[in-house]
Amino acid sequence: MKLLNFFKNVALTLTTTELYCIWSKEELHEVSTAHMWMIIIAVAIIFFGLLRMIDKEVYRAYIIRRKKKNKRAEIMSRLEAENANEETSDSASIR
Repeated sequence: MKLLNFFKNVALTLTTTELYCIWSKEELHEVSTAHMWMIIIAVAIIFFGLLRMIDKEVYRAYIIRRKKKNKRAEIMSRLEAENANEETSDSASIR
């Protein structure tokens, strides 16, 4: 899954960087070649970093939600076990 997310991020970064280059073609050709490549690489690195940060936060939110769900299920099973124990102790005291 992590490898799939990495390739997804790279593909989105390349696509977005290419769109940026097309959009600002005239402005990029006004600066020197070295500056042009530094700008393009900086845009790609920034966008890739943002995508990784978004993926981390989404995964973190998923883990938190899963922990809450598991904790809720654990509490419910514990309550059901306590209720079952109370019912058996009540029926035993009646006899």
